[in-house]
Amino acid sequence: TWLPDTDPPAPSESGEASSLRPMILLGLLGLAAAFLEAPGNEWSATFIDDAFDAAPATAALGFVAFTVGMTASRLVGVSDVSADLGMNAQAVAVQVRGGSAINRLHGLWSIGTGGGGALGAAAAGAGVTLEAHLVTVGVLMAGVAWLAGAGLTDAPPPAPREADATSALRPRVLLGLLGLGAAFLEAPGNDWSATFIDDAFDASPATAALGFVAFTVGMT
Repeated sequence: TWLPDTDPPAPSESGEASSLRPMILLGLLGLAAAFLEAPGNEWSATFIDDAFDAAPATAALGFVAFTVGMTASRLVGVSDVSADLGMNAQAVAVQVRGGSAINRLHGLWSIGTGGGGALGAAAAGAGVTLEAHLVTVGVLMAGVAWLAGAGLTDAPPPAPREADATSALRPRVLLGLLGLGAAFLEAPGNDWSATFIDDAFDASPATAALGFVAFTVGMT
């Protein structure tokens, strides 16, 4: 066959239990993802057909739209997490060399979030279209990131250490749970503050966007 031969895996010194736990965790994550994606994958076309009496070709576009939306949301999530991880890794690299950067970078992140929200509110008040706003800001930020990348500090290689798989997994699970809890706290205000102000008070887009600014300033 054209498939390459692979060597059998080396026996684990930490036992079968430690290697089983990450498999169970990955399985649970896959199950949760299936519950989130299954309704859109399986029923989007059926819903459009029943709700709007659409033609089969039109109803099938519901599945296409759901797939494109899920792909876009994943790209946005990966980009956001990559930026956050890069910021923290750079801060650690600076602090290893004797500087102080983590608190400053997180403070600048908060200032940028509030400033970006205020800029979006001003753009909405001035009648700038969403497409023009996103393209303009995207191009400007890409240029800033490219220029800033030249001054980044190389991270030192991690020191070699031996750790049991179980002991290494526990803090990661704990950090993951803490991150999940923080997401549950921040996501409603980040994602829905402007929508709530718009629905509850029939506010203009510029005024509604200030709800996000107020939330980020309060979080800071």
